[in-house]
Amino acid sequence: MQSRGSEWHQWDLHFHTQSSYDYKAKTATNADIIAEMKKNGISVFAITDHHVIDIERLNDLQSLGKSEGITVLPGIEFLSDARGKEPIHFIGIFPENCDINNVWGQLQYKTDLHKIKSEQLKHNEVYCDLIDTMRLVKSLGGITTIHAGDKSGSVENITHSLPHNSAQKTDIAQEVDIYELGKESDQDGYRKFVFPHINRTIPMIICSDNHHIGHYKRKQKMWIKGTPNFAGLKYALNEPESRFYIGDEPPVIARVRENRTKYIKSLNISMTGKHDAKNKWFEDIDIPLNSELVTIIGHKGNGKSAISDIIAMCADSEHSDDFLFLHKNKFKKRGLADRFSAKLTFESGKTSSDRLLTHEIDTNQQRLVRYLPQSYFEKVCNEIGKVEAFRAEVEKVVFQYVPYHKRFGQPTFSELITFKKEAVNKLLHHLLEEVRSLNEKIINLEDWSSPSKAESFISQKAIVQEELRVHITTKPLEIADPSKKKKPKK
Repeated sequence: MQSRGSEWHQWDLHFHTQSSYDYKAKTATNADIIAEMKKNGISVFAITDHHVIDIERLNDLQSLGKSEGITVLPGIEFLSDARGKEPIHFIGIFPENCDINNVWGQLQYKTDLHKIKSEQLKHNEVYCDLIDTMRLVKSLGGITTIHAGDKSGSVENITHSLPHNSAQKTDIAQEVDIYELGKESDQDGYRKFVFPHINRTIPMIICSDNHHIGHYKRKQKMWIKGTPNFAGLKYALNEPESRFYIGDEPPVIARVRENRTKYIKSLNISMTGKHDAKNKWFEDIDIPLNSELVTIIGHKGNGKSAISDIIAMCADSEHSDDFLFLHKNKFKKRGLADRFSAKLTFESGKTSSDRLLTHEIDTNQQRLVRYLPQSYFEKVCNEIGKVEAFRAEVEKVVFQYVPYHKRFGQPTFSELITFKKEAVNKLLHHLLEEVRSLNEKIINLEDWSSPSKAESFISQKAIVQEELRVHITTKPLEIADPSKKKKPKK
């Protein structure tokens, strides 16, 4: 079985073992660690004990992890020299197959870690130069992460109160590979303010920072798309926004799970039994397909058209006359196609019928895959009169991926666009009317609040007050009601 390429896996790049001075479960075993990581769906984790690399424990964990399909990366957590209100924590992570004895020896010799032995200092009493140590880690083939956001020991402890502090943070940002955040919402501030300022996007992760395997938990899951090893991690650094994800699961995983009948899991090609020692292209090969596959690349003659044509043939796709590989004047003409058969397996578990490569597509069958062969693409692009036909073809492909509940009862892509445009135009008209009404109110309020208006009100008030005064002075004397006059007593 071949690899499916880069897939999403759960990673934990900050994890402690019993070798850390502040570990809370010293009686835990290495087997306990691997069992807990498997239980939580972790594919890769890095051992990042404080100021130490326990080589014996690392080797044992790697051996135990390998049997469970878990990659264990060697690493170490450093305390930096204080640049803020508390020391900054940063981590070095190395390849799983590195010369760990050399790495650990170099780290002890070329940093202040040697003081643990030479001066009998405790692990939390030693501080390493931040920039120099990060550069040393990289020279030894590793990568670096640093606490960021509101996580304790964060680089944000360096304030911007002085110009040189801001310059220090910029220098650190140019050296570090990954920011380890304290909470998921920290991402927003970095994307909005920090990355534009430093002109660089840095991958962001959340890890467990676990010190007790019996209480393993994470604030949020962290996913990386790539092969589950150090090489996959290093490659992912080149695409921080598309290969790192903090959250319950990347959207593509849910999309595949909810549409399993629409995603191809693998293509199988087998020989039919007609043995031909000279033509052994496909001997029961199973080609797994990545759920995010968008392009098949390769040099001319390496089988790109063969794979795409065979997939299309198995799925009863249209435009079979434009197939490049399974063409009547090419592979089929040579009498080789009937020696091989192929079938598709979908994520739902359903398989297409096993077909000889000589199979003629039934145009009455439902299309399981939309296929635009290269020759068809070139043909319609070179004929101006067929541009609209090509546009319609592309729209058909796009429309089939629009969920039914989002089609609003429209039968075609163009009608859906027209429907949505009308809805948007109605909304725009309504909003414009609201804006016009608000503008009128604003203008009216501004007019009422102008100094001239205030003076006018004061003047009117004075006139009214004067009229009231005069009115009061001309008020006639009050005459008592004779009927209410008291009668004299007898």
